[in-house]
Amino acid sequence: MSATDFQQQFFLSTAIFSAFLAVLLLVILTQTSSKLGDRTEIIRLRLLVLFSIFVAGNETVYSLAMGEFMSSSREMIAGISAGDLILTPTCVYLWFIFCDYKSSRRFFSRGLPFILPTAFLVCLILMNLASPWTGWIFSIDESAIYHRGPAYPLQIFGCYLYYILAVGVCIYGYFRGSVVEKDLSLRLFLYALIPILGGVLQIIDGNFPFTVATITLSVFFTFISMQGQRISTDAMTSLNNKFRISQYVESRIKGAHHHPFTFYMMDVNRFKMINDTYGHVAGDHALILVAESIKALTDEFDGFAGRYGGDEFVIVLDVGQADDPIALEETLNANIAKNARLAKLEFDVTISVGRTLCDDPKDTIEDVFRRADAQLYERKQARKQLRMD
Repeated sequence: MSATDFQQQFFLSTAIFSAFLAVLLLVILTQTSSKLGDRTEIIRLRLLVLFSIFVAGNETVYSLAMGEFMSSSREMIAGISAGDLILTPTCVYLWFIFCDYKSSRRFFSRGLPFILPTAFLVCLILMNLASPWTGWIFSIDESAIYHRGPAYPLQIFGCYLYYILAVGVCIYGYFRGSVVEKDLSLRLFLYALIPILGGVLQIIDGNFPFTVATITLSVFFTFISMQGQRISTDAMTSLNNKFRISQYVESRIKGAHHHPFTFYMMDVNRFKMINDTYGHVAGDHALILVAESIKALTDEFDGFAGRYGGDEFVIVLDVGQADDPIALEETLNANIAKNARLAKLEFDVTISVGRTLCDDPKDTIEDVFRRADAQLYERKQARKQLRMD
């Protein structure tokens, strides 16, 4: 096989590979529904997938042109090069802002921390658009050969800036997040490392689409992770569901001797009356308000929260964190009342709380739930007696 034949075969293979990535990303885009997360999260993921498709498509055309499977001109090569140099940092930027939002810390989601990285991307895009005439980032000679320009290091800096920021928000989320958020941040961190490796390989060999391949891999892993998350997440409240609660509590019981914890069970007072009087939509709204207050509290104490079913919720905190169930109940009810006023509900929403200490690895999950449920029942009876008096 001659060198020319080998080169043509190489570019044909990369074109087919890039086209395959574009199709895979298109499938992911069509399957990315609102059921995977909240609206802002899904919009950011869809934008990331969409621009990744553009990169893969651009790489396909580039490989076909380089392999002489289609006619090309200096202007066409300039357009393909500009497209690649614009789309790649845009994809990395979108990956960064998705990681920031997904990590739940959301440091870069608003204000100056968001404006500065965005402004740099805009400047980079404008420099690339001007490069066919200025040669700042790249230039194309009369033989349609690509050359890196004097400002090309800014292109590398821009891409790695967003990679580093993405990794940074994942690390921050790991050390400052709740138990569940730590697991999510760790997975995002590992996914963010894959495109970094791709970026290094792309600098070494610019002909193979390492960047889009590794971004696609990260997007695919993220999509699969979010699909898996649906199995353990309550659709209405976005808290952990019964399946995840059971998994988590069982894992904590095994280490309870060294790391004891407090298990809280709670339910909404007179929830049936709310449903019967104001309707199930109002009842769902009440559950969402309760869930928001519970999540805010567990975020503060680095705890675990879930919806066990119906109007029942659970919280798991380390021993020493809000050990007084009455105080915790009062705090939650105050926050719920505040949210209810803001939402202009026609009715009051309150909860009752029962708890149990877990420090014996011989306990079963049934033991834990039974003890907490018994105290919850006592607390509800006490509240009922108080209303009667």
